[in-house]
Amino acid sequence: MLSNYLKNIFVLLVLLNLGFSISTSYSYELKYGNGDGIISTSDQSFELNFLEHFLKINSSYEKYDLFMEIEYSDPPLLGYKKNNLGDVINSFYIDRKFKNSNIRFGNVYSLYGAGLSLFTFPDQDIDFDNNIYGFEYVYNFNQLNFFILNGGSEFKQRTNPAKILPDRFFDINTSLIGFDYDSQLGFGHFLLKKQNTRINNETLQTFYFPELERYTIFDNDIGSRIDSIISNDNIDIQNMGDPTIEENSINLGYGLFSNLGDFYIEFDLMDYNKILGPKDDGSRIYFSYGNNFGDVGVTYEYKNYDVPYGIITLSSPPTALIESNSILAARNSRTINYGDEIGHQIELIRPIFDNLNILTTVSFSRRKSSNRVEFRRGFEIENIIDSNSFDGTQGSEEDDYLSDLLFLSNSAITNPSANIITLEPNGFLDHITFDKDSNNFRSFYPFRQIYSEFNGYFTDNLYFKIGYDVYDEVKEFKSQDFYVNDYAGLNRGFSTFYNHAETIVNDVLSYYDANPIDFCSVIQSCSDNPGEFGFQQQFGESSDNFLSNLNFNDLADYDEISTISYEHDSAWTIPAQFTYNLGAGNSINLYLEHQKKYIDKHEYTNDERNISRETYKNKYLSASYTGKSFYTITYFLEKQNYTDINNIKKKSKWSGFDFSLDLKSNGIISLFSGSQKGGIVCANGVCAEQPGFDGFKLTYRTFLN
Repeated sequence: MLSNYLKNIFVLLVLLNLGFSISTSYSYELKYGNGDGIISTSDQSFELNFLEHFLKINSSYEKYDLFMEIEYSDPPLLGYKKNNLGDVINSFYIDRKFKNSNIRFGNVYSLYGAGLSLFTFPDQDIDFDNNIYGFEYVYNFNQLNFFILNGGSEFKQRTNPAKILPDRFFDINTSLIGFDYDSQLGFGHFLLKKQNTRINNETLQTFYFPELERYTIFDNDIGSRIDSIISNDNIDIQNMGDPTIEENSINLGYGLFSNLGDFYIEFDLMDYNKILGPKDDGSRIYFSYGNNFGDVGVTYEYKNYDVPYGIITLSSPPTALIESNSILAARNSRTINYGDEIGHQIELIRPIFDNLNILTTVSFSRRKSSNRVEFRRGFEIENIIDSNSFDGTQGSEEDDYLSDLLFLSNSAITNPSANIITLEPNGFLDHITFDKDSNNFRSFYPFRQIYSEFNGYFTDNLYFKIGYDVYDEVKEFKSQDFYVNDYAGLNRGFSTFYNHAETIVNDVLSYYDANPIDFCSVIQSCSDNPGEFGFQQQFGESSDNFLSNLNFNDLADYDEISTISYEHDSAWTIPAQFTYNLGAGNSINLYLEHQKKYIDKHEYTNDERNISRETYKNKYLSASYTGKSFYTITYFLEKQNYTDINNIKKKSKWSGFDFSLDLKSNGIISLFSGSQKGGIVCANGVCAEQPGFDGFKLTYRTFLN
């Protein structure tokens, strides 16, 4: 590929440049592990050995800046093996500075505003990188910076964080133009973005789920559309090609620092087409505000993301969630739905005494749209009749038309189609109290986290922090009312059908009155009433009998079936930290945490209920001693008591030692021996599974000029 060829040329340029550069700096990181990996969701273990090298080179020569990150991973902890010249270069770019401008070629990492439109970044811990390969040009004019960006990338996703390798691939091309400013009247930006995302057919198939496994309006939308294509066009999903999403967006941000508080607001307005579908409008809104009211510091964040049929790729908006540094509480990570979510976060902090503070943070969010579905018998009939009219040959096809229309109406009763229920979201208090018993509330996938903390100094040398974290989230909510009998809809439908049939019958009678059948004059009953005689010949019964015999399937013959299934995860965590400064670069640091977590799975069918619960009780200890600001010895211990849905109990323990040396200008080296618990690791809404580990690890980091 051309990009790999250019990377190889760039390597050569950098290597030639190193001997002549005015300034070159290096950042190197080594990760080595030898042991066994353990899948967090089971007891299955596997050999887990990894060796990863990361070398970052920053080099400057006159008006040129050169950057390159090289990764040699054989084998890696996550992702693909990289052990040859064409693969080892993760990213590179060349900067050229001019008097009032700057241009960059290569892998572009940029952030505009809060990232609603564009935020590209790498994260090795989750094997994530959404950079753009192309160029970025910035021109400065007084307080304005005009910018233009163009390029493409292969964006990779995982359908499940537990997958070692990504299984969704998108080819992206994007162009962006705009300006930003910073003045006494505020700061902000304006930009226009155009993006085309091509989805290969294998990736398209990963979006298609059976009807009963569609948990979001995105799932329902694309699933029903693919169902329709398969049914109407007789095309298998494997032959639907590689669809493209075309997206255009306008992004506007503005912020101000003032005596009334600091605030920032950003809008991202877009139009895009659904996968294999029509155009749709969407938006993302983010707002933040901070101020001090007396001794109380207040920070508020608001998000409103309404792009339910889009795919998050080059943007990474704020999560507006608590960023916890608690080991156990951080495992209750939530994957953000950047397309369909509204949320709030409020943080309050104030001093209580001279050296004691109290901090409280509340985060809650929900989907903007509910995923309630009904299969209602009767409600479609009125629409079926209103959308049909007789356009056949008069005097010969009315009986077939009415027979087919009655059959179609009865089929709607026997096999009704899904009806998406529009619900009003619950209020502020429901989210604070987390009204999990409300079906309406659950259908919006609510999330809530409340954290309170005391921190400060007992003495000049003893620092402490004690918190309490409460977490609740509804996952995989599925509420379907199968075959609810809509008697009112059936009555309206029958009335509409009867009136329509009566009109057709009268038209038939009028037709035969004006056009009697052959030899009608010699048949006494026909000559007396040619319309009625002709009707009987065509329909096989009198008009009165036909109208009186009209009927729909009896709803009493069909049972009503309602099903609800959802998962409710809840946990409370008590984290505590104590640090004692012994002086002369010596200190003791202690982390203690306790957590209890429940995973409740509910399945209701009419009056039959099946509720299962998994329970986790975790205790965590990390104790370390730092000597002479040179070395640190740390002991880790975690215990877990697990009870499964069958009340079978299991105990697990992980423990290990870490020895670290601060070599000052020569870097930091760390050696770990023991076992660690794995699990989901998330960054800005993107998650990956870090397997548990039992063995030996070596990590070395250094920065050299």
